Amino acid sequence: MWWLLLPALAQEEVCSPRPLSLWQEEVETAQRALDELRIDAAVDRLDHAQKVARCVSDVIPKRDVRAFAQLRTLQAFYEQDAMLLETWAVLALSLGSEAWPMADDHPLHNFLANIDIPPPATVQGKVLAPPKRGGVFIDGVWSDLPIAIPSTYHLVQVFDADRVRQHAYWQDGANFDATLLAEGPPPLPPKGYESPPDGSDATAQAPVPDWRVARKDQLKGYQKYLDKQPSGEFAPYARRRVDDLTWAQTPKTAAGASSYLTAFPRGRNRGAAEGVLQGVEFKEVLDNGSTEAIQLFLGRYPNGVYAAAARRQLDERAWVEALMDGSEQAYARYRVRWPQGAHFEEARIAQDDLAWEAADGRGRRAVEKYLQWWPEGGHAREAQAYLDGLTFLTVRITVDGSAPEVAQLQAAAVARDELQASGFTVVEEEGLASEAELLITVDELAVGQDLGRWLTSLVVRVASSDEPLAMEELLQDPASVRDALMDLEDGLRPELRRLGKFRR
Repeated sequence: MWWLLLPALAQEEVCSPRPLSLWQEEVETAQRALDELRIDAAVDRLDHAQKVARCVSDVIPKRDVRAFAQLRTLQAFYEQDAMLLETWAVLALSLGSEAWPMADDHPLHNFLANIDIPPPATVQGKVLAPPKRGGVFIDGVWSDLPIAIPSTYHLVQVFDADRVRQHAYWQDGANFDATLLAEGPPPLPPKGYESPPDGSDATAQAPVPDWRVARKDQLKGYQKYLDKQPSGEFAPYARRRVDDLTWAQTPKTAAGASSYLTAFPRGRNRGAAEGVLQGVEFKEVLDNGSTEAIQLFLGRYPNGVYAAAARRQLDERAWVEALMDGSEQAYARYRVRWPQGAHFEEARIAQDDLAWEAADGRGRRAVEKYLQWWPEGGHAREAQAYLDGLTFLTVRITVDGSAPEVAQLQAAAVARDELQASGFTVVEEEGLASEAELLITVDELAVGQDLGRWLTSLVVRVASSDEPLAMEELLQDPASVRDALMDLEDGLRPELRRLGKFRR
């Protein structure tokens, strides 16, 4: 990804000045897209905002960097990118504990609760060296030392004494640009910079007098400013902050969300408020327990916050119905109704296996019908070998794998008994030729002490064909070693008996 490039490379690109307000609007557009679950649109906006952040003419305040990191985290959650999620979450969490742009019951909160923020790292013996009387801002906060949290990204902006941006880049952890490092005493704060009491933000810089009332980022301050100057220069930004701060202070309950929507029917946080209401309704639907209630909910909110969860519920219920029925028609019905279902591939395999069971051993016409419906099925090779008349009488058994010797010996004994019972001659002496070879591989799957679980594969090859005559895999459930050996035997026997149709 582009933001992993070396900072020096990023600085070499031409960068036209960009107003802070336009950058903030772009991030807000991305948030609205995420609220409406338009993930692709949100990703496009966030990618662009991240790229042009280094072009912004002013210091990007810490709260805006935090909001951007929160949206990147939410994007990574929807894209199921765990590594990217944790990387951006560390930055967002390290910049404050303000409300996140999603409902309180959103599953992302479960991930955030388990993320640890690493301690900051520094470049030993070095200080930051901005242009004379200028300043280096890390994530919106002026800094005199090269200190940053590893395992995440940081926005570094460098300004001269006249507040003109010199360069900026996204930094990986504490990997500072070497041109910003020096030895000696730390630099003084840039001219006009008023360091906040808690050192938390870079936004308390000599503000425009009329805007001073709202610079503490408090709801009352913004409202007071709007009361005095409803058409003032900063009125649009003040209205956005009133909206956001109101939502941040609103209880994430049905009553709170309804109250917010009444006050801000077209508010910036409308999607989040509607998500809260949908969450309450979805819980009631689940408590109701009926499939019809879930279908009605999905019909009302086909693109809602909980639409995906509702579809998963319906998908799982349809799969359980197919499993309980257990017929080929039931699995086919599931595949038709849920072409993107979580169990589509399982249903296909189960349907394939049942179709082969219905054809195997019932003559040429039944096998031809199977191949007609399942030309790429899991048993197609075996079916075609049967139709091609590939047969054998003598067979050699080879057993290997990572399972214990007792399991391999058990597999060899079962294979010998079943093949001889089907009329085959098992060749065991070295040097004697055989018409076919049965390779059984028994691999051990670790499940714990005194437990056994094996993945067993069977491959039959005949001398007259380059392709395997038959292939099958058997996966056992974990059990005690004694029971696992019995399960191995029970699984092998029916598969070995099916080879009887190839006896010459």
